[in-house]
This record gives sequence, structure tokens and C-alpha cells, in this order.
Amino acid sequence: MPLINECTVPAVLTVDNSVVDLETIEALYENRATSDELEKIKKHYETSKEDEVKLLDKPEQYEYFSSTQGFREMGSRTLDPDFYCSQRTTTLYTQKTIPSLCVCDLLDCSSVKDVIGLVLAFGNYMNGGNRTRGQADGFGLEILPKLKDVKSRDNRISLVDYVVAYYLRNFDEHAGTDKSAFPLPEPQDFFLAAQVKFEDLTKDMRKLKRDLTACEKDVQKVCANSSEENLQPFKEKMEAFVSTGDEMFSHCRLSLRSLLFPLFLPHSFLDMVSYFGLKPKSGEKEVAPGYVFMLWYEFCSDFKNTWKRESKNISKERLKEAQENIKKITAEKRVETKKINANSLKERLRQKEASPIAVSVQNSVKTLCEKVLQSYLRLEKPCACLQVNQQIVVLIPCHYTMQRCLPQAAIAIRLIGNYAQKMTWYSSPCLQKNMPKYIYRSL
Repeated sequence: MPLINECTVPAVLTVDNSVVDLETIEALYENRATSDELEKIKKHYETSKEDEVKLLDKPEQYEYFSSTQGFREMGSRTLDPDFYCSQRTTTLYTQKTIPSLCVCDLLDCSSVKDVIGLVLAFGNYMNGGNRTRGQADGFGLEILPKLKDVKSRDNRISLVDYVVAYYLRNFDEHAGTDKSAFPLPEPQDFFLAAQVKFEDLTKDMRKLKRDLTACEKDVQKVCANSSEENLQPFKEKMEAFVSTGDEMFSHCRLSLRSLLFPLFLPHSFLDMVSYFGLKPKSGEKEVAPGYVFMLWYEFCSDFKNTWKRESKNISKERLKEAQENIKKITAEKRVETKKINANSLKERLRQKEASPIAVSVQNSVKTLCEKVLQSYLRLEKPCACLQVNQQIVVLIPCHYTMQRCLPQAAIAIRLIGNYAQKMTWYSSPCLQKNMPKYIYRSL
């Protein structure tokens, strides 16, 4: 037995799983010595001297130690309690959680009710002309997997296709985008929930309780047969494990009951059966959870396949519409440019004004305006004339009033009117509210 070394016994005494893992412990337990072999080892220990006892190999030494300390009959549930307990309870919790989530999604999700309402409305519309059937207040869930077989007159789409297309275009605001969410629970969740049998969960819970009870008895037996020097920390760790195992078992048991009966969860499986009006099959006393979840699995699978395809189509339509809008906007803003006729009157005037001679004439006119206005208005400081958009703007110091400056400015403008095409009078900033703006053309 090459698995045994000098670290095996201390690891077992201290319940150190980092040194001796679960596979090693299981191998030690499966390859333990038989009763005859153990008797020979004990006899050798009792009849041999100390030097001869040391000649025994490590496997024989471990077998003798485990038999004297009470470890021999204990399995992996005691020697690796954390893995054993967590693995069992996690498996049970997962098997219980998936059906619970599916039940809550079916009863609480508003989008599920919208989809079911559409199926009912379209079914009533198709049966509107049938006097024998008439209008229905509801339908059985057993027809959900059959909706894909209901075809249109041209055999192009099914009822599932139409329901999906109508939902995306009228209920989903984010259809065709990344924000669009699938309105039903995931089909894979229903498939996993259908594999869970409540009877098997109950059996597993009972077996877990029996194993925990047996483990507690084994711990008590080991503690009773162990010496004081080897008692700790094994006793402390195993008592903590037993206490934790009992708490986890109680939690799993209550969770399983709440799945069947509304104790702690907002809804139970029986609530869902009652809400949808499900009835057991002929020859069965109760509605089988696997049957219900498989109905939803088939319908959600068909719905999701169509939902993906229709979402892509809507995304392409939105992209095409956006491209067309961009084309329209760019077409409206597009300005047709024409070549300038070099012989036109407007072009000749523009070239004349832009010529150096025209610029020189304009500067001369502004200088002349400044001198004439300063002389006629008797200004201490010279006024300024600016060329702005083919207008000569006269700037006069602000301490001159409108009544004093306006008549003299008019005379000055008459004198230089032969040189300036336009002259504009602007009030100073401090008198801007009371002084109007005057534009003087050539007089």
C-alpha cells in the first residue's frame, strides 16, 4: 500500500484534508486488512519486542493504529467530512432550486402572462367562426407544444411564429437590440427541472439523514476508544462537522417541503398546478412535475428559436431604415454648386472690390471721413471709421450727446457722401438704450 507514509497517521488524527485527500482515504478504506491479517498484526505487536515491532512496514503499522483507535470501520464520511457533507447537500440544493426558480418565473413574470394572453387571443380569433367551440376563457397547457403545428393558409408560418413576431413588434420596446430580453424562462432550466423527481429527492434526504446519524455514532465510538493524547483536535473538528451537517440537513428538508407546499417560498409547485388548472393524466393520482416541465420545455424551445430568428430580422429592418434616413438627411442638406460665370456683373464687381486698388480707395475714404468729422464736430479726440460689410461705421466718443452730434454728423456725411456708398451712425454703449441707429446713404 504505497499510499501510506509518515504523514498519513497525523493527517488522520488532525482531519487534515490537505495532506490526505478523499481519494487516498477511500483507497485506504477499500484496501484495509482482513480480519485474519489484522489478528496476525495484533499478535505480532503483542508478542514481539520493540525492535521487532519497528520492522513492520507502514501499512501494517497504520492498520494496527486504526484498529486500536477505532478508525478501521469508518468510511470517507468521517475522515473527509467537509467534502462529503457539502457535496451531498449541494447536489440536493441544486436539484431543488431549479424547479423552484421555474415555478416562480412562471407565476411572477409578466411577460409569460403576455405570451399566454396572445396565444389565447389568437386562438379565440381563429375559432371565432366556429359555433360549436365559440370563445374560450383559457386553454390547457398540453396544447403549447402543438402550436408549431398550426400553420397559416399558405403554410408559410406557424402560430408560434406569428405570436413571436406580434410580441416583438408590439410588446418589446427593445426588439432587435442587445437590450431585448427573452420573455420566457430558459428552456434548459425546464429540461433540468423535468429530470428532478421529488420522490428521489425525498429518498436522498432520508439516506443523508441515516448517514449523518451513522457518522455521529462512529465519531462517538472513535472518541471512546482513543487515547487522550490522540483525542484532540479530532473530537473538536468532528463534533463541529456533525453539528454543521445537522443544520444543512434541516435547511434542505425545509426547502424541499417549501417546494411542494407554500411554507417559505412565495409559490410552490402545487400553486402552479392550481394556477394553470392542470389535471393528472388518466391512471395517475397527482400531476407529475416532469410532465409539466417538459410541456414548457418544448414550447419555450420552439419560442426561443423563432425569437432569435425574428429578432435578427427586426435588427436588419432597423438598420436598413436608419440607412435610408441618413440618405434622406444628406440629400436635403446637399447644395448644388454651379460654376461662376467670369463675365457676369456680380463676379466683375467682386473682383473689383477685392483688387488692391479698391482696398486702397476704401482706406482713403475712411481716413477722409475721420478728418472731416473731427473738424466739423470739433472733437478733442479723432473719431474712428471702420469698414464693416461694405459699410463705413463712424465711432464718436461717448461724452457727446445725440442732440449735439447728430446734426453736425449729418453735414459731415453730406460732404463726404460722394466718396462713401454707405455710412452708419451707432450710439455709444452708455446711450445705446435711448439713441436709435441711423443708416445714411449717399446724399
